[in-house]
Amino acid sequence: MMAMEQTDVPRVMLMADVARLLGVTKETLETYRRRYAHTHPTPKPDTSPDARTPAWLGERRVEWLEWFVTRPRGRRANEQRDAP
Repeated sequence: MMAMEQTDVPRVMLMADVARLLGVTKETLETYRRRYAHTHPTPKPDTSPDARTPAWLGERRVEWLEWFVTRPRGRRANEQRDAP
């Protein structure tokens, strides 16, 4: 297996880049970011090329992958349940 070269790591990832990394659409990623904002927040952006566009350093790909595999799943995953 060939080792990944430094040139394979993007310098900056926009939402579309992160979505592609995770294998989802940009719209799905935006939904996840809103849905889990308080219970399982996504990695905080490192920069913003403009006031509305979040961006992350490419070296944070692993952090995004870890977030994705540990996100809550299921229809009621984000609901707060009261203890009996």
